[in-house]
Amino acid sequence: MSRMVMVFGGARGIGATVARAFARAGDQVAIAARSQAEVTTAAREIGATGHVCDILDAVAVEAMMAAAGTPDMVINAAAIQGGRGGIGPVWDTDPEAVAMTIGINLTGAFNVTRAALRAMRPAGKGTLVQFSGGASTGARPGFAAYGAAKTGVLRLVETAQAELDAEGSGIRVFALAPGAVATAMTREVLDNADRVPGEVADAGDIADGRAGVPPEMAAELCLFLATEAAAPLAGRLTHVREAYRDYVARDLGSDAGRLRRADYPRA
Repeated sequence: MSRMVMVFGGARGIGATVARAFARAGDQVAIAARSQAEVTTAAREIGATGHVCDILDAVAVEAMMAAAGTPDMVINAAAIQGGRGGIGPVWDTDPEAVAMTIGINLTGAFNVTRAALRAMRPAGKGTLVQFSGGASTGARPGFAAYGAAKTGVLRLVETAQAELDAEGSGIRVFALAPGAVATAMTREVLDNADRVPGEVADAGDIADGRAGVPPEMAAELCLFLATEAAAPLAGRLTHVREAYRDYVARDLGSDAGRLRRADYPRA
């Protein structure tokens, strides 16, 4: 049976690869992005419907979902690193760029989560995937705004799942770490080499294909998260390179894949 799958940030990069995978699987796909030109081109190539939508606009996000149809699955891959003003040491960033970075990555994720759950709750089922990533699992010098926002996304996913579980809903919310994929963000690191010199060597290897993760791995994980088998991963962060198909057969415990404070050593 064909599913209705919405991909925010689906006009390019990882999002487009994910959208393409669901379209090839026979699903009805809707993509959303801020650029009309990119949306039109990508929608035609993927075989999806295209919608211009700024995820910072909560009303626009809900309107897009209403126009596309009740979703079975919503995937939010929309993100920015912050450009020159948002990249660099905390004391040398531009407040407006920082606000925009946190806005798109965190407030935007909240808007998508809110709208998706409002659409799915009447049926008591559905799947939501938020891209969180490595910036939520440890300090990444030069990317404080991006990392802080993505850390917030992980807590958002965990909290939303806890709320859904409390009411007995069958909706599942996941956080996905796509790994280091060669995208426009990789080029952005290289363009700001003077501000994040520690990232340049790795970014160069990723851009040249000597390292990194293919975007198809994120698509493969999203396809898996759409299945019943993925239920144990709900409310958790899963990396595309992890053995997630094995995880679901184990007792993962309460903290695996979640945002937690590590206790100080005791005397």
